[in-house]
Amino acid sequence: MNRIDRLFAILLKISDGKLFQADKLAAEFELSERTIYRDMSALIQMGIPIRSEAGVGYQLKEGYFLPPLLFEKDEAIAAGFALKLLTSYSRDSAGKSSLNALKKIESVLPKKVRTDYLRELEILDFVPKSIEITFSNENFLLLLTAIKNRYCIDLEYHTFKREEPEIRQIEPMKLFFAPGQNNWYLDAFCLTRKDWRIFRLDRIVQVKMTETRFQPRIRQEYHLHPVPTIATRAVLYASPEQARWIREQQHWSFVAEQQNPEGFVECTYRDFDWHSFTNWLCTISDYVFRIEPEQVRVQLRNKISDLQKLLT
Repeated sequence: MNRIDRLFAILLKISDGKLFQADKLAAEFELSERTIYRDMSALIQMGIPIRSEAGVGYQLKEGYFLPPLLFEKDEAIAAGFALKLLTSYSRDSAGKSSLNALKKIESVLPKKVRTDYLRELEILDFVPKSIEITFSNENFLLLLTAIKNRYCIDLEYHTFKREEPEIRQIEPMKLFFAPGQNNWYLDAFCLTRKDWRIFRLDRIVQVKMTETRFQPRIRQEYHLHPVPTIATRAVLYASPEQARWIREQQHWSFVAEQQNPEGFVECTYRDFDWHSFTNWLCTISDYVFRIEPEQVRVQLRNKISDLQKLLT
């Protein structure tokens, strides 16, 4: 840690207004007491209002806060909430960094704001999913480097329902995490398919960075889920009481809901793939009393027939 970083770290440490003794600070930062004396003297010369008393310790005067890190209460809570989410989902260095950032925000808030901040963060929480947001995975780090420096990549990738992985040459553009899917995704232009593609990171076998550079392309449209070549549409009918349970596990292709003259709720879905949609229908069938059009019912019957074969 260089001296500038160390001075800032010491300032953050004493910013809560408590009394700190030189020997305790020296032990925490693994420095000699003489170095702590010099650093405190430097901070005082910089105009930081630190009270010092021989044999007692150092204390930052009340009312002084670090201007670059001042937050309004709502800003602090929003930042804290986002960091708490990342801390809940991460087990690697990202989680530790998020926890440190939470502590830093807490340390620089005025007392009244800090009290409200801690109270609200205490009652807002996340239950971690089975998948973790990780930033230390080797493939993840290679992709980050390639995106930042605009290098093409040879990607060994498991396409859905394919036994053997295939090689794709891509121009990587963006990494994003989709909480609803609990997966990391890579948005890229696939040179092999000559079109935009989205790749799931957990299906990537290997990432090989090439020496070929690329210029970013303009993304015309963006779809996390595959767009069918033939337009698909479905309408589900449910009672108002049952419709709430459908909403709780809504399919991604949902576009509209309305109450018809008969008093039933109509939920409309468009541009879905049959595989994911029929799988989803099986999970919410208890709450639906009619499905339109006939094509949807045919696809659902085929799905149920396939499931029955597993039981014979």
